[in-house]
Amino acid sequence: MDKSIVIWLTGLSASGKTTIGDALTKNLKTLGHRVEHLDGDLVRKMFPGTGFTREERDRHIKRVGYLAAMLEKHGVIVVASFISPYREARAGEITNFTGIDDPYESPENPEIEIDTTGISVEDAVNQILNYLTKR
Repeated sequence: MDKSIVIWLTGLSASGKTTIGDALTKNLKTLGHRVEHLDGDLVRKMFPGTGFTREERDRHIKRVGYLAAMLEKHGVIVVASFISPYREARAGEITNFTGIDDPYESPENPEIEIDTTGISVEDAVNQILNYLTKR
């Protein structure tokens, strides 16, 4: 892999996106790449007040997409992982939470799909790296 790219990890809450994103970022940095990991929980702190209505989530993802595109434009590999778990959602304190009381719409044509229910983080990262090297 010799160029920048945005690797977007998505899925339901607690599906392993952040863990896999962290491991993938560490692996890519070890290989000498410039990498940034944008994670849902961390990025929300950058944009305080972002709510969970469909409109607010759409606006938030557009901001993240723009940030990821700018980093990619400047030669950075971006690992983006979104829809992270929140205890308050499970307790019913956050409404419109994707996968809890709002529907989750999986991508129609993902470039790679990993079932995290029966695979280690290391194997998931290796699947992603293998895919990227074959592109």
